[in-house]
Parts: sequence; C-alpha cells; structure tokens
Amino acid sequence: YRRQRQMCIRDRSDETKNSASLMGRFEDCAVVSTCEPFHLYGMLWRLLYPMSLKMPAHSITIRDPETLIAIQKQNQKVLFITTPSFIEAVARHRELYDFPQNVAAITTSGGLLKEKACADSKEIWGAIPTEIFGSTASGGIASRNRGVSPVRRKQDIGIQTEYTGSRHMEGIEDEIRI
Repeated sequence: YRRQRQMCIRDRSDETKNSASLMGRFEDCAVVSTCEPFHLYGMLWRLLYPMSLKMPAHSITIRDPETLIAIQKQNQKVLFITTPSFIEAVARHRELYDFPQNVAAITTSGGLLKEKACADSKEIWGAIPTEIFGSTASGGIASRNRGVSPVRRKQDIGIQTEYTGSRHMEGIEDEIRI
C-alpha cells in the first residue's frame, strides 16, 4: 500500500510542477485551506502541491475567520487556499477581525473572483489571489492574477464556448496563453 501511494504522488509530479511554476515555491510557508481535499482544487493545492515541496499543510479545514487567524498566529508565513465566497464573507465583516499580515500568497477557485473581492483580499491579507480556473485531474486549466500587469492588446480579446451560447461572446482584457 505504501509503495502504491508513493507512486501515485510521484505520478502527479507534473501537476505539482505546474502549480509551482504558476505560484512559485513557498517551502517556508504552511498551507491552510478552506477547501476540502476531496475536491480536485483542494487535492491539488492543499495536498499534492505541499507534499511535493515538503511543505507543512494543516489538516484542519478552515470554516471561519477565527480558525484562520489562530492558525496564522501559529505560523510565520502561510499559503492560503480558498474560494471567492470565503473572501467575500470575511470582507463583509472585516472590521470584526485583526488578521496577521503573514499570507505569502492566496489561490482561489470555485467561482468568479469579483474585482471588489480581489481588492478586499489585498486589504485584509496583503495579497492578491491567483485565480485557478478549471481544476482537473491533470492540473488547473488556466489562471489569472490581477496583481500582475496583463499584456495590453490593441484589440479586445473575446472568448466564446459552447456553454455560453452561440450569440454570447465574453470580452476580457487579460493576456491569454495558448
């Protein structure tokens, strides 16, 4: 059983290398998460990424700001794995909390990160989240960090998929890498 588990982790090294190239290497951080490890996003970022880099990862799933603050106080730096909805919920009541400023980076997935939530995250934790789009068994499909200046184009870029309908074109201003 142990050998199979090690092989499984080793087989996922490409995904964790992709995660490390996207986020950087945070070996000196403890990973804290509001996401369960049985979701693909939680599995990749809360389990596989820290295991591949031999980072400490807290087994407690963060459910409330008080628990997050307590864990932040126990660690010098943290990598925070969360969702846009958690950021928005904390932002609504931010005056009630005094968060330590030791968040090295934040990833979000599971919904659209609104501009306001992005700004709130920067104000509350001192970090702009990297959004992960489409977590799959082979890693994230795409990502965005609004704190990094996108390459500006002379024309708008649009995305159209079968899921948005044939007449709907979603306009974006970010860089697209294919």
